[in-house]
Amino acid sequence: MACMWAAWTNYFRRGIETDSGIRGKRMSAHCDDCGCRKVSGYCTNCHEEAYIAFEQAPDMQFSEEFMQKAWDQESQRAGEPS
Repeated sequence: MACMWAAWTNYFRRGIETDSGIRGKRMSAHCDDCGCRKVSGYCTNCHEEAYIAFEQAPDMQFSEEFMQKAWDQESQRAGEPS
């Protein structure tokens, strides 16, 4: 049973095959870079500071270094060069 669950999970991580043979991609719940879980579109590993600053606690004051890292991660997440 555990093996079947792992196969089912991997099927959804990879994407769903379409009739034309082109692999359709759904929005992954896991990071393509490190495999960690995403929350609200943020990787809990690669974009931890951005998630905290912009989603979890947007009203809090953070240090300049923390916010610089958060903005760098946000631009990476959005696909912009940092």
